[in-house]
Order: sequence, then C-alpha cells, then structure tokens
Amino acid sequence: MGETKRRLLDAATHLMLRQGFTATTVDQVCCEAGLTKGSFFHYFKTKEQIGEAAIDHFSCCQRDAHGAAEYNKLEDPLDRILGMLDFLASMAGDPKNPKACLVGNLTQELAQTNPTLRSCCEASFNRWITGIATLLGAAKEKHPPATDFDPDSVATLMLSLIQGSLLVAKARQNPDVVVQNAKHCRTYIESLFGINNS
Repeated sequence: MGETKRRLLDAATHLMLRQGFTATTVDQVCCEAGLTKGSFFHYFKTKEQIGEAAIDHFSCCQRDAHGAAEYNKLEDPLDRILGMLDFLASMAGDPKNPKACLVGNLTQELAQTNPTLRSCCEASFNRWITGIATLLGAAKEKHPPATDFDPDSVATLMLSLIQGSLLVAKARQNPDVVVQNAKHCRTYIESLFGINNS
C-alpha cells in the first residue's frame, strides 16, 4: 500500500472510531491525513468506498497485531486460543490501544441504513469466527473435550462476548469489563476441555 493511501485510511479509521461514519466527512479525512481532496479522489470515489476500505484496513491491522503476538508461536491449538484471550485482555488494559472496534461500531451505526457497509462488517466478523472455529476444531481433535461443542457456535459466542464487552466498556468508560470478560471466556473454554484451575 502506498504511503498516501495508508495516510488516508489511517485518518478515516481514526475519525470513524471516534465519531462514527455519518459524522465523518471527506474534508475531515483529508485534513486529518494532511492531504488534498485530489489525493482522496485519486484513491476513493466516495465516502462509502473509503468506509469499506477502512473496515478492511482496521481488520488487517488487528490481524497483524494478533499475528505478531507471542501466542501464535504456540503449537497446541488450545494453548493458542487461551493465549489469544489473554492477549485480548492485555490489549484492553493497555492505554495505548483503542478501546473500541471499528467493525462493531459501524455495525451498530449502519446495519439498518447501509447494506453495503453492513455486509463488509459481517464479512469481517465471519473471517474472525472462521479462524477461531478452525482453532477450536483442531483443539477438539487434539484434546477430546469434557463437553461436546460446535466450534462455529462457540467462536460466534466468543466474538459476541468481546463485542458486547467493548460496548459496555465504552458506556462505562472503563476497559476493565473487557479484561474481566476475556478472563471469564477463558474459564469457559477451559471448562469445555475439563481444565480446572481452581
């Protein structure tokens, strides 16, 4: 990705995280990026188009952050799932990290009014669910669970818990709810596999 396009996407992502899609204007994106409207329209025909690209950009940045995390070096898929939940808790507790998810925010804002961006958000969520379900399926093969479960359903539960936690944390202006719920989710996954850490 070229530097100009990256600056535009970083600016759009930052603004949409802070104030939503509807309130973000092309002028604001250009100002935030320190670029002209000509630069914007060289890459994007409409605000909706940069909205689609911002969703993908945010999702890619999150995948990169997870991909670089230590838990991805673990061979056991169950250890990787538990490590991912620990990583989510540490991200939520780090003041440098955003305390919101662009995909979740835009879903809340636009699901009933913008089918194109709703579909982009759904696709992003589905990629996350598929990745986690794959890990859960591999963990089931390696470690016969104490309680049988459907990997897709549990992955959907995990996504729903994290997204809901981010929403409550935003209302309370306190990231601790994400940290605590990630720990609760870890305990639940451990219970499926008969792990008792009490």
